[in-house]
Amino acid sequence: MKVLFIQNLGINESLALTDLSAFLKSKGHACDLLIEKNEKNLYNSIRKFSPDIFIIPWDIGALSWVLKITYKIKDNFTKPIVFCGTYPSFYPSNAINCPCVEIICIGETEYALLELIEKLEKKEDVSKIKNLWIKKEGKIYKNELRTLIADLNTIPLPDRGIYFKYRYLKEFGLKRFTSGRGCSNSCSFCYNPLLRQRYEGKGSYVRRKSVARIIQEIEDVRKQSKLTSVHFSDDIFISDKDWIREFSREYKQKINLPFTCNASAELIDEDVIDLLKSAHCSGIAIGTETGNENLRNFILNKKITNHQIIEAGRLVKKYKLFLTTFNMVALPEETIENAFETVKLNAKINADHARLSFAFPLPETKLAEYGLKNGFFDKAHIERLLDNTIFPNNAILNSKYKKQFENLFYLFHFGVKFPLLIPLIKKILSLRLVKIFSLLNLLINNYYEKKFFNITLYSGIKYILCAGNYKNRTKVFNNYMP
Repeated sequence: MKVLFIQNLGINESLALTDLSAFLKSKGHACDLLIEKNEKNLYNSIRKFSPDIFIIPWDIGALSWVLKITYKIKDNFTKPIVFCGTYPSFYPSNAINCPCVEIICIGETEYALLELIEKLEKKEDVSKIKNLWIKKEGKIYKNELRTLIADLNTIPLPDRGIYFKYRYLKEFGLKRFTSGRGCSNSCSFCYNPLLRQRYEGKGSYVRRKSVARIIQEIEDVRKQSKLTSVHFSDDIFISDKDWIREFSREYKQKINLPFTCNASAELIDEDVIDLLKSAHCSGIAIGTETGNENLRNFILNKKITNHQIIEAGRLVKKYKLFLTTFNMVALPEETIENAFETVKLNAKINADHARLSFAFPLPETKLAEYGLKNGFFDKAHIERLLDNTIFPNNAILNSKYKKQFENLFYLFHFGVKFPLLIPLIKKILSLRLVKIFSLLNLLINNYYEKKFFNITLYSGIKYILCAGNYKNRTKVFNNYMP
């Protein structure tokens, strides 16, 4: 059968789709992808490929686009549409109850969609396929999850070619990779604990590819496209020191390009940083989240101390690596003084890029449950996160400090870089004039993000102009499998 993926923007290749495409092609099916923004006439392109089935990635925050494109496809074509992604995986009831939705895939897609395609090809009943929820003749068939893929090396090399037909993606020097699936942490703001719970008894949730396989993937991409820097998007790239030791040796010998990765402060020690540095690592991102240990430990369920963060920051800077931190503001129980603890912690570790977002309590996460129970969040505000973005533009916290949190958002970077300004920043948080810093804040964040990823200004601007709004990157990049 002919399978067509449709995506709205090209801001990032979905590694989930490249895995799925490679897998289906290995079973004899034809696959292609169309990026709506980059097609002069999307529907002519669809007709040219003449698909037998559509697969649309549906990630959190993309509801309006998903509904729009689905109704248009249904108006012009009669082939079945399958929805995969973070939204149907985490909120299947919401997804299947949309009027235009008839088939959703939850969790890992490869074997579920292969079985669906083969049964459709043979005109067999599809209502009992594991991982799929199917709406048929007024009834919804809610099938259980199948066992997770134990050996990720068995999946063929990702099919990056479906993206590289778009020249700007092929020529953009930064490429992302993942060395595995799943995360063992139980942060209250993350969806991983929710999906891990649903997969209980279905195999190991956290799995990793071999070093040889990762090297092979990178070499394959380098043969097909321009490759100047690598980013590993795993939630925690350094979770296995023995794996990192082997990776360091093989990457340095066979790839030797600058790379960046995500880490966790409690796992960072001198051995790990030395191994990463020797392999040409240029930057590390860690989640500090908040400078207040009580908020981090008990509200966010992130069991990391300030001492561990300070020590991790010291080692990263000792080896002259670029340090990015992820931070949140407007958390339940947080005061404005707590927020300035976050500023001061980032200043103390000399973070090169302290990224800040407002707390985003996704429905059904522990953070959302706590906030709703104790009156910190309104249900309507939380539900809107699913439809618009997982990164809200303002604080949704019910707090007397709300306005100050929103103003601190624009001034956060200045407090981190110039801690002597903190007393002044505190004094002007109530002024409306603070918003004049919003554009400057945006430019600063873009600058440091490009620096972290080793992207030139020209390359970055060219990419954004072709790919779409960078703020939508989380809507199209998230893998829709653990």
